[in-house]
Amino acid sequence: MISDNIFVHFLDAELQKLYINSSYNPININRFFKTAMFLAFLLAKEKIIIPISNYFESDIAFNLVNYFQSISEHNCIEFASTAPDLNSLLNKKQVEHRNNFEKKGFHYADFLQSDTEIYLPATLKQRRISSSQYIKEDWLSLIGKDETWRELSRTLPNIKYSDLEYRLESVPVQLGGMAYISDYILPLIESSEKNNLQANNAINVVVTKAYIRSYLKEYDAVCLCDTPFILDIVLPSIPNKKHISYKKYCEALYSARYQDKSAFDYVINCNPE
Repeated sequence: MISDNIFVHFLDAELQKLYINSSYNPININRFFKTAMFLAFLLAKEKIIIPISNYFESDIAFNLVNYFQSISEHNCIEFASTAPDLNSLLNKKQVEHRNNFEKKGFHYADFLQSDTEIYLPATLKQRRISSSQYIKEDWLSLIGKDETWRELSRTLPNIKYSDLEYRLESVPVQLGGMAYISDYILPLIESSEKNNLQANNAINVVVTKAYIRSYLKEYDAVCLCDTPFILDIVLPSIPNKKHISYKKYCEALYSARYQDKSAFDYVINCNPE
């Protein structure tokens, strides 16, 4: 065991949108997520931290966490949210996502409409500070200072940079409580560009990096780095700590032997129950 807490950043739907597309083999993607979760369990001394919104907003995350439910019964997975309970969470997400609350891939409505008692596959613990506060701080502080916004400007040729800065400054207010998601933000900056992939990605990098930083700071956690599909550009640096190399530990498991097979094959084919 290497770190007290590991923050599982790769289950975030917005992060997956940045790096994972339909050209990838779904079998390879699922294998990566399953392997990464097993590594997180092996390397965390205390908990693996998963934002509960990840669980509800991604089919990959929803199915994967449910798959590991028997392990989570040992209190090694913690769902994190500023909401104190499930009902508060559902109410909050209806504000943050509005008309998208029941969109394909989201699972909030499944729980809202349930007539039976609901059991989450992990323990829900309330956070002290919302990620939105961190995102807002980074969002405003980077205006005029960060190359990401210059990159965003290049993807929006019809907007002068001075006008773009003004529009960026107004975003936190215009969101009106909605989530910091590129699909919600870009139409506030330029409604005609809502399907501009490059612009969405530039926004997503800023939001995701601040989002991850908020969890690393609150939980004194690290992430898995050197992963396939997802680039480390979104991982903030951590004072006096290093993220854990996914590649390094996969290679170590490949080279080790257990029961006449590689330890890697044994681990990823292990039944969580």
